[in-house]
Amino acid sequence: MSEELRHRLRKAIPGLEIDYFDGACPVQGDGTYRGQAWYFRFRHDDAQLYLWANDGKSNRFEHCELYAERESVTGEDLAGVLTDDEAVALFVDLWGSLRPYAEYDEGTRVDRLTRELERLGRLLNQQKRT
Repeated sequence: MSEELRHRLRKAIPGLEIDYFDGACPVQGDGTYRGQAWYFRFRHDDAQLYLWANDGKSNRFEHCELYAERESVTGEDLAGVLTDDEAVALFVDLWGSLRPYAEYDEGTRVDRLTRELERLGRLLNQQKRT
């Protein structure tokens, strides 16, 4: 990750500490914010941001406190790369959309999984045709 990207994210979200923010397919980031751990992921055109207690025992899957997601960020099913400008805009947008994980009820998660399975089925069909 460039120092410029790190600086822009810290400026946009004071108190944000970044341990890692880089990659392609997926773009991932992690760090802390005022005592909470966070994790960001962008892959297959979907993005997620998790926050949870940074106590050394908790993890984002079992103890997620705040969560945000965006589907079809670019409109390209296989998108997995972001420019610095796109990364900052997406991260800040997700940060502003964080809400208690409990609000993402089981139905929402099942709907998301169903959509993902349908999308993967379309991709497999496309690959079979080529």
